[in-house]
Amino acid sequence: MADHLAILKQAYLELILAGQKTIECRLTRTSKPPFEVLEKGERIYLKESSGPVRGVARAGKVICRRINGSEDLRRIRQKYGEGIMAKDDFWESNCGARYCTLIFLEGVRALREPFRISKNDMRGWVVLDGTEGFDFPVIRT
Repeated sequence: MADHLAILKQAYLELILAGQKTIECRLTRTSKPPFEVLEKGERIYLKESSGPVRGVARAGKVICRRINGSEDLRRIRQKYGEGIMAKDDFWESNCGARYCTLIFLEGVRALREPFRISKNDMRGWVVLDGTEGFDFPVIRT
């Protein structure tokens, strides 16, 4: 089992930590993480974009699927949109996505002491395999 780092916009991170956003949705044009990499039960560190790691969760159910056009994306939004809580601009900016990962978040909790890591790339998702050089404190979930 691997640990993961999810980079989130502040507004979405706040909704996750408040228990309102229960599904994290990653839409991509290519099959990159977390697509077919994240497994149920794995730990996800929740990092604010340009900010600290503020929370931790476990992946519950994980659904990975290919998207076959705008109608398919519309069906995903219709079925899971309430848990995803994304605004219209999220869906519009991802209209060309070909891959979808839906992550049902479990055991979400805010960290009492958020911490910063030195991450200087544009990846929105990082599989923590020990090669990235991040220094994480021990956090039990």
